[in-house]
Amino acid sequence: MYPALLRMANGRPLLTFTVRSLRDPVGVRCVVGSESEDNIQFDTVHDRFMIDTQTPKDIYSGGGFGRTVQTNDGTLLTSYSWRDASYITHVEVMRWKMVGG
Repeated sequence: MYPALLRMANGRPLLTFTVRSLRDPVGVRCVVGSESEDNIQFDTVHDRFMIDTQTPKDIYSGGGFGRTVQTNDGTLLTSYSWRDASYITHVEVMRWKMVGG
């Protein structure tokens, strides 16, 4: 759910999306795509980066709504929300860097 697409500085597409109530753990994921002249493909089964997995397993809907941006130095920033066991919503930004890809 809630997909967001970013063309990274290296030219590759990055898809950020939220997993909610379909499988554990819920949260925000990213996957790098490959592009041809006709389409962009993402292998969401095998090539996932699990950005956020903090929502407890017994809570089926904890937030998500992530989006990723890239800074000039190549750092990726993914914003998202998540809900703890007391149903308190938290908003965070994950700062990360892709290595080798």
